[in-house]
Amino acid sequence: MPPEIENVPVPTGRGQDAQRWMEYHGIVDTTPSIRSSDYEGVLHCPFQYYLSRRLGLSPALRWSKALSRGSWFHRRLELYRDTPEVAALAMEKMLQDRLEELEEICKTIGIKGESKDKVMERERRDFWCALGWYETAIHLETHQKIPTVHQFLIQDHFRYLGSEVGIRLHMPKTHRVGKVMLTGAYDILLYHEAQNIIFIVDAKTTSIDPEIRLMTCPLEFQTQHYMMVLKFAIESGQLQSQYDLPEDVGVGGM
Repeated sequence: MPPEIENVPVPTGRGQDAQRWMEYHGIVDTTPSIRSSDYEGVLHCPFQYYLSRRLGLSPALRWSKALSRGSWFHRRLELYRDTPEVAALAMEKMLQDRLEELEEICKTIGIKGESKDKVMERERRDFWCALGWYETAIHLETHQKIPTVHQFLIQDHFRYLGSEVGIRLHMPKTHRVGKVMLTGAYDILLYHEAQNIIFIVDAKTTSIDPEIRLMTCPLEFQTQHYMMVLKFAIESGQLQSQYDLPEDVGVGGM
């Protein structure tokens, strides 16, 4: 007979009693790598950060308008170098894959009928809204003599390094038990060959005035984090070997 294990009572708070109860049920916290969304997540709700990042728990049908539409916008941006026809086929395939995934989730947790139809329709609506945003933003011409976003990105002096480029490395010179891991997922990396520097291209969707949103970009944690991770990756030689870049390549901006 296996030894009897003392039953851990249901916690009444969010402290050590909650930690012991979850560990008893096999949910053990970890020390995750630092990523750009962590700072705002901790400030918004430390307990939610603990659940989602340290325990890896999230609702199966987690949804927000901002996250859903922003994700579809980013997926379309990954294909900016493709022809409209090729990009349209790729996006349609992504949508069908996502709808099949939602079908399976709904089946697993017992969502049927009209409730399931609303979930599917919501995803389609977010998809088409994000595509509308993308086509408007990327090709918008202004009265000023400046290129559109698309024209800017495909300039000859830029060498495209990749989309959704993941960088994962230890923070250098950390003097503590267990090294601090840093991660970054870059929408686009472009190498300016004449200036020998790398630029980060990062899309932002917003429901507020875009000029106000833009003013926060240089100050927010993601900008500082992505620039720092890119700098560390260059200093370690990781990007030079991966993309055949000069040893003295530098960070251009974001």
